[in-house]
Amino acid sequence: MTNLGSRALCLFVERLNTESASEDERRPPEIIALDGVVSLRIRHNLVMTAAGVRPDSLIFEPLPGRPVPTVRLTVDDDDIVVRVNGEIVGSTCELHVRDVLKCVGEPVALHLSMIQRPYVGPVATEHVGRACAVCKAPIDDPPTAVVLECVACGAVLHEHAPDLGSTGEFLECAKTVTACPVCETRLQREESYVYVPGLAG
Repeated sequence: MTNLGSRALCLFVERLNTESASEDERRPPEIIALDGVVSLRIRHNLVMTAAGVRPDSLIFEPLPGRPVPTVRLTVDDDDIVVRVNGEIVGSTCELHVRDVLKCVGEPVALHLSMIQRPYVGPVATEHVGRACAVCKAPIDDPPTAVVLECVACGAVLHEHAPDLGSTGEFLECAKTVTACPVCETRLQREESYVYVPGLAG
């Protein structure tokens, strides 16, 4: 089963002790995508990233297939002391959405978040014949049908589809619930971040 919607882990970069708060407030927050293994170095308010594993870095590795979105952090630099949510961590630890990472002595904080990109659109080939998570009726492929797919588990729901068993009626199952009946994740219709930190400015 292919999930047309997606979720991706990312890091919000918060600059601490900025010289000009008004200038910093105008700048949008920097976001680092964790689309795979990412190595990161923080030196004097500069954040440098590279794909893959690099020596003397903080290495972020998303761990797919976990019930809760998780990133393994490996600290590959003996000179770096890392705090996660205020607690000093060892050379490896697991991070979850809303965790805040700071390197001691560096004026930067990293906030782990996740962007959700739901699929709301015409019935795709992979949807046809699957049961709607709400009404359990099979998803059909009339030209005007629209479905909503849960970004977390891929369950598909009728957003607006003709009820083929009646005349002029529509199935709008997704509008009757706020959470996915399969995994209980809040249903999304627009791209959004699970967590947006209140960044100091």
